[in-house]
Amino acid sequence: MEASQKGIQEKLDKFSRDGWQLVSTDAAPFGAAIYIYLYFEK
Repeated sequence: MEASQKGIQEKLDKFSRDGWQLVSTDAAPFGAAIYIYLYFEK
């Protein structure tokens, strides 16, 4: 779990450096999984 959180944080940091801002999130259940959607804008 901690390794995946680090990977996600690294991806968010890269988007931020490239000028993207996280503006919204959403989640949807799909069987045993949960899909998490992150919406960005420049």
